[in-house]
Amino acid sequence: MTAWKTPAERAGKGGVLTEQNQREPVALAPRGHESPSTAAPLRAWGSLAAAASRLALPDTEHAGRVVGDWRRADPRLAELLNTGVGAAAALDRYALMARQEGRIADAAMALKMAVALSPDEPGLWGNLAAALAAADEAAGAAVAIEIGLGLDGSRVDGWIFLGSLRMAAGDDDGAEAAYGRAAELAPRRPDVWHALALSAYRRRQFAIAAERFQASIERGDRSPLAYAHLGQTRHLIGDFAGALDAFAAAHAAQPDDDHTRHMLGLLRLMETVPADGGDWNPDGALAAYRATAGSAAWDANRLLQTAFGLLSGYGRLDAARAVGRVLLARKPDSATLRYLMAVLGGANPDRCPDDYLIEHFDAFAETFDTQLVEVLGYRVPERLCRAIGALIPAMGQCATADLGCGTGLAGPLLRPFARHLTGIDLAPRMLEKAGARGVYDDLVQAEAVSWLAARRADLDLVLAADVLIYIGDLAPLFAAAAGALRPGGLFAVSIETIADRRGDDYRALPSGRFAHAPSHVAALAAGDFIPVHDEPTVIRLEANRPAEGRLLVFKRN
Repeated sequence: MTAWKTPAERAGKGGVLTEQNQREPVALAPRGHESPSTAAPLRAWGSLAAAASRLALPDTEHAGRVVGDWRRADPRLAELLNTGVGAAAALDRYALMARQEGRIADAAMALKMAVALSPDEPGLWGNLAAALAAADEAAGAAVAIEIGLGLDGSRVDGWIFLGSLRMAAGDDDGAEAAYGRAAELAPRRPDVWHALALSAYRRRQFAIAAERFQASIERGDRSPLAYAHLGQTRHLIGDFAGALDAFAAAHAAQPDDDHTRHMLGLLRLMETVPADGGDWNPDGALAAYRATAGSAAWDANRLLQTAFGLLSGYGRLDAARAVGRVLLARKPDSATLRYLMAVLGGANPDRCPDDYLIEHFDAFAETFDTQLVEVLGYRVPERLCRAIGALIPAMGQCATADLGCGTGLAGPLLRPFARHLTGIDLAPRMLEKAGARGVYDDLVQAEAVSWLAARRADLDLVLAADVLIYIGDLAPLFAAAAGALRPGGLFAVSIETIADRRGDDYRALPSGRFAHAPSHVAALAAGDFIPVHDEPTVIRLEANRPAEGRLLVFKRN
């Protein structure tokens, strides 16, 4: 049985109160036994006893002894009990006093006593949930609020609270369901729509989030936060004009917020760029940005780079070229800008230049894992290695090469297959990150095709996750891979795809990456390879839209 202390005992003024202490009990009402059935999206806790066990609730007899002890220890509780409101109600009020005094643990214990004594009161369960959440007991808070909602499912605030608990626990589907139930009950409440919008935002459903933030504003939420959130989501779906309007409203309501000032200035700058890429006055636009952003202003090159990326990513290619010309004049030695401007000008080269890849990925090294995995939803290494695992009968036997290994995301996934694992990449800072993982036997700074071409049938497995997207003409790569692999060896690759009906074998995209026609890749592999796996997938998010691709595994003839 759980030992319960009085508030005084918790402060070190007395011994532990246990079930064996024979204290004078307070007269209590009989305890209920079974919890009511709960409808989705509630969890099925079964009996109330099962939920009580999860929350470590005392039984009725023990609770009576504890309340009697507390009554003698604290005159305020005695006074509440003497008013005749009943032990559960008195404990509820006592818990409120404890929370106001910052005694969160005492408040939670008092409410556990209260629900043990009166388990059919949904309000008590809700108050217990709030106290447990305040005590950083989120799992228990979720149990308590779900029991309360099972007793009374009409409590809108309870559903919102449950949604927030589920979201904090990473249960995005559960949070969406809870907020959805709140919206069914109170479709005109702006806070419900704001919560639903946050749920969609977390799930990276930015267009839906923008609609929901707009709905919250239309229902009366005129807070700077609501407008800023609306602006952020509109910006993330490429609705720059709508984002500008929303950030302007946020700025009018809260003019000293740094993020709002910066975003308002950035969007105003982008609005000054001619849509047709014609003459543009960057100096005036930058001066206006600094006037708006004030102390929150970014460095001009960083700002222009951001505007260039946004305009290009969301298809405003003429405007992107106008910004790119200004950037290139400021940074004439940038291999990245030279290459991207060539692609935006219509170039379709055989492959990305080495100096671009080194500059781009070295600059990206520190944030690569977070940006690619957490922001862009990159899961290619896991999916390719899962496909490889279904094709390789024996583990730990493969001479393995990880082409374009980057920071080594695939390294831990390849290690179980490999007796020897080599990582190959052009960018030295990426190789440093890969080396820190401690999973590679060798790391080599080299261009992938050249490195493969120097091998002579001594590899069993070659992985090229997000490598082909930086090569246009894949014929040299497939020829080199065929020469480097032993018969029966596997070549596992990912591609970003374009529709075969366009008639292009490959095409350089505004992002600087290449997309390939699947039929063209299959034709290149024919003869030297047998296709053994072909899986459509989303490679990553590009401008917050899915970039369609395929995961392909070929076996060497």
